[in-house]
This record gives sequence, C-alpha cells and structure tokens, in this order.
Amino acid sequence: RSLPLTPWPQMPQQDDNEQLEATEVVYVRKKDAKTVKTYLEKYGQLNKDFRMTAAIVSSDWIAIPVRNNTDDAMVGHPLIIERGTQVCPYSTSRLGNHKHHYNSRQD
Repeated sequence: RSLPLTPWPQMPQQDDNEQLEATEVVYVRKKDAKTVKTYLEKYGQLNKDFRMTAAIVSSDWIAIPVRNNTDDAMVGHPLIIERGTQVCPYSTSRLGNHKHHYNSRQD
C-alpha cells in the first residue's frame, strides 16, 4: 500500500538547546510508538540521527524518523497511520558528534 506524504503545516517552537531539521517520518499512535520503532530498527529503517517527537498533525500521534530511502513496502506495518515530513530534534548522539567535530576543528 502506498502512503501519502503529509507536509508539516507549521514550524514548532525551537528550544535554545535543541537543534531541529525536517526529515521523513511515519506517524503512529502514541501507544504503538515502541512497537513500530522496534520494527523499523530491526529492518534498518529507523533514522537514528533524529529522535521521535510529538506529531504536529495530530496530538494523539508520534512522529518516528525513517531513513530517506525507506520504501512504502518497508513502512507497511499495520500500526503506521501515514508517512510524512516533519521537523524533528537531532538525537543526542548526533549532537555529540557535531560538538566533538566543532571542538576538534578549533585546535
């Protein structure tokens, strides 16, 4: 089944300590987030550069970042409501790598 891409309608407020970027996501109900995250991780489709975050299209959903090359068949899990693009915060490991890279360039 082919899931339509849902554009994010507005830019969420950015916390001073959080860096955000738009990425591809799948939307799931909050109660299903862990199950779907584990499924995507098992098949190498979870984008670990970003953290899961509240969906801006519905307050009852969670946005789970997926790899850009993830095809519709891979996100065909029955608990996935739809696919879209949303601004998500970077993962702490990615932020740590950016800080380390920046600090090492100053030496």
